[in-house]
Amino acid sequence: MHKKTFAPANWKIEPAWQNRPITELFNNFEAATDPDGEIVSVGRQSHVHKVVTDHGTFFVKQYFQARGIGAWFGHSRCEVEIRNIQRFEALGIRCGNLVAHGIERKNGKTQRGILIIENVDNSHDLRWVAENAIAFKDIKWRHKIIDKVALITRQLHQTNFCHNDFQWRNILVIEDAEPTIALIDCPFGRRFYWPFFNYRKIKDLASLDEQARLHLSRTDRLRFFKKYRNISRLNASDKKLILTMLTRYLHLPPQLAE
Repeated sequence: MHKKTFAPANWKIEPAWQNRPITELFNNFEAATDPDGEIVSVGRQSHVHKVVTDHGTFFVKQYFQARGIGAWFGHSRCEVEIRNIQRFEALGIRCGNLVAHGIERKNGKTQRGILIIENVDNSHDLRWVAENAIAFKDIKWRHKIIDKVALITRQLHQTNFCHNDFQWRNILVIEDAEPTIALIDCPFGRRFYWPFFNYRKIKDLASLDEQARLHLSRTDRLRFFKKYRNISRLNASDKKLILTMLTRYLHLPPQLAE
């Protein structure tokens, strides 16, 4: 009988973090599998530890065995998230700095994946900011956030990239007089092409608008769409896109589709 064997995990510490004190805690794959920190998220295929050190705060995200054909072919969620962090950095979009990562395989099949990300200091997710930050009530400060999220969304879609989980919880606001936007948690994002791109693009917009309906006025939501489209007035095509987003993807009846 053929014996199944594990291939050594290809652990990589990013160049910017090599020879820095924090890497002593995570100098190999096994050291990162059981970090000394608070568990902040537990799912069927992944969990996340928050590790606070004298050198900063870090998140250790561990993915478990991939399921289905994706475990044998293509890229695992861990690999996709690593690739997307690198994509955001190349586009100049802020995200948590990638510290180290590795994949463990068994007979070619992905078993575990780990990535370590530096915390984005002085930030909260967009939903928390909308519900708790006093500054969000200031129209000028709020408009800066709306404009920046719209520009990032346009920038991604112009490269045929869709986030695929564009919830407000995955958008961080670095709270300052000039707020900065950062993206986190993107293991499903990828580039799409016709005819799939249009569907995924509208789904991204619908995900963003789902929370926007709860926290923004109709005027603010329209501002977002105009900034996203880089237009000053809606044409017939824009109105059709908005109606499709609201009725087909958010399942609102036409009379409630604002």
